[in-house]
Amino acid sequence: MARPLRIPLAPLAVVAAMVAAVVGLAAPALASKPRVRLERLDAGADGKLRAYASVVELEGAVVEGLSPAQFTLFVDDKPAGGAATVQRFAQLNEDVYVAFVVEVAAQYKKALPPVKEALKEFLEDQPPRFKAMLVTYGSETEIKSPLQPAAALVDPIDDLIVDDDSGDVKMVEAVGAAMTALNKIQSRPDGTPQRRLIVLVSDGLNARMDRQTFKDLGSKARANHLPIHALAYSPGDERGPLLNLGELSKRSNGTFRWAQKQEDLKDQLGSLAEEVRKQYVITFPSRVDREDLDKHLFMVRANQLFSNRMRGHKADDEAAGAGGGGGRWPWWAWALIGLGGLLVILYVIGRVLQARGIATRDGAPDGDGAPAPAASKAPRPARVAAPAASKPPRAQAAPASAGPRAAPAPAMTRATLVGIGGAL
Repeated sequence: MARPLRIPLAPLAVVAAMVAAVVGLAAPALASKPRVRLERLDAGADGKLRAYASVVELEGAVVEGLSPAQFTLFVDDKPAGGAATVQRFAQLNEDVYVAFVVEVAAQYKKALPPVKEALKEFLEDQPPRFKAMLVTYGSETEIKSPLQPAAALVDPIDDLIVDDDSGDVKMVEAVGAAMTALNKIQSRPDGTPQRRLIVLVSDGLNARMDRQTFKDLGSKARANHLPIHALAYSPGDERGPLLNLGELSKRSNGTFRWAQKQEDLKDQLGSLAEEVRKQYVITFPSRVDREDLDKHLFMVRANQLFSNRMRGHKADDEAAGAGGGGGRWPWWAWALIGLGGLLVILYVIGRVLQARGIATRDGAPDGDGAPAPAASKAPRPARVAAPAASKPPRAQAAPASAGPRAAPAPAMTRATLVGIGGAL
């Protein structure tokens, strides 16, 4: 019988550890890299394409100091040239429309006072072109104020009170109301779209807490070019529901910010203001007309980081939209992972061939390749002897140790011999 195949776990564990180390080295590096989020595109009559892109760290801090030489435009996944100029959004003197969606549910009672103070300080520092509206939600959704200069929103914020109704929390409904209001904003006179975004201040609770609900809402926001910038704050430090806010931000191409304590609220809102003002507006030489934007797939690369894909004014890349426009893995990471996988395959093949060689030495292979058993053949069934007509059967010789030879048996005219074992 062939020996069972036994592959020692120690060498295999070493190879697996090598592969895990490669992934482990690559993953933290990628996790710490900034994200490039392509938000809008505009093809002007001057033969230039403007890409509005935010480059932020995972925690929301803005990456500054990038030059035109560090940006490359990709059209239909092919390099289409470097940037001519780079500006900041604040230099363009354009309007930005922001819908603040703020939770006022009963369980948010302790959080509301510090949230109000942080929002008022944030709004007072914004320029007149920063237009804002306020939507609140608890057991009901309510639009507290229409779009107006941000500073005018201070009083409605100050008047917020907690909804003591213990009914279902309607966060998804409130975000939907903000999307409806922002979608009514008309494009600028030259036909270019306005910049719009949603700021959601919440602990992540909703009447329906299944993940699909938040995935659908985030995808809908992305399709409408409405990034959701979630400011997550839980006064009771309940972190599980905050994952819902992360899902919304990733899928809508927004930024997730977490205020671990109430003192962090102002800093996180300040980081949001930096992201709005310091968004990169990158100008590329391009022959694509505004009418043809939807016919091509666009992407921006900042150094080795790739943005999400956009087909004109439509988000096209599901994976990038879900993942927030993360960078691709560098070539060396893929090479090392491939090398580790190849080592595992070669090791397993070597062990299989070694085991087959041992089995071949133990016994000659039969028709199926398995060695023949070492035991003797099984005895064949004894045949009944044919009746002897003339010759009587000879008597068996007695063993040598049995003493003198016994006298011959009397002759018989007919006999039958049946063998039941031994050589017969």
